[in-house]
Amino acid sequence: MGATRADHARIGCRRNPVVVSRAHWARTAIGLLQEIKDDTDSAGDPPLLAAIADGTFGLMKRPADKGRGLDGVARKARDYYNPATEILEGDA
Repeated sequence: MGATRADHARIGCRRNPVVVSRAHWARTAIGLLQEIKDDTDSAGDPPLLAAIADGTFGLMKRPADKGRGLDGVARKARDYYNPATEILEGDA
């Protein structure tokens, strides 16, 4: 056990407060997205999406059945990764 501690100190593996803070923020944000995804109103609709649709959440109304469809979508790079998308689409 003593050798392991000596190796750890020699290599310089220390807790970086910036990394710890960002990891905590990321876990909090992912948890919030999960709560938003799981939340539904009395009709079974996600309230956040309803708020976006009727303009409550933002300056413009964005109804789910309106828009430009695929013409308004940009292609993602092969290595694109967004944990929020994974959670909201139910892959997580």
